[in-house]
Amino acid sequence: MATVEQQRMMKGYVEREEMRLQYEQEKLKEVSIKANKRDVYSKEDMLNLPRHQMYAKCTDFVECPIDYKCRNFNSSYMKCQNCELHKTDSICMKPHIHTEKALNMMISRERIDLDDERH
Repeated sequence: MATVEQQRMMKGYVEREEMRLQYEQEKLKEVSIKANKRDVYSKEDMLNLPRHQMYAKCTDFVECPIDYKCRNFNSSYMKCQNCELHKTDSICMKPHIHTEKALNMMISRERIDLDDERH
C-alpha cells in the first residue's frame, strides 16, 4: 500500500502527464492543400533538364535529386571539363550534401522517370 505522500506524488505526476498530452494535442495543426496535378512549382524547365541533354552522351552523368544537375563532376577529367553541362553551369555545387544519410533524409519516395527510354 502506498503512503499518502506517494499517492500525492503519483496524482501530481498523472496530472502533469495529462497537461502535457493536452498541450501537444492543441499544438498540432492539420492543413489540407489541394494542388493541381498540372501545376509546376519548380523554377526549372522540366523538359530541358540536364538528364535530357546528357541522355546517351555521358555514361558518368549522375543526377542530383535536389537540383537535378550533374553531381558526378570531376574537374580533373578532361571529359568533364569539355562537357555541355559545365559550359551551361548545370553542375551541382553542393558536394557537402551528397552523403548517403543526407540524400535518404531528403528523398522520401522512389522517383519514376517517365522520360527514361532505356526500358
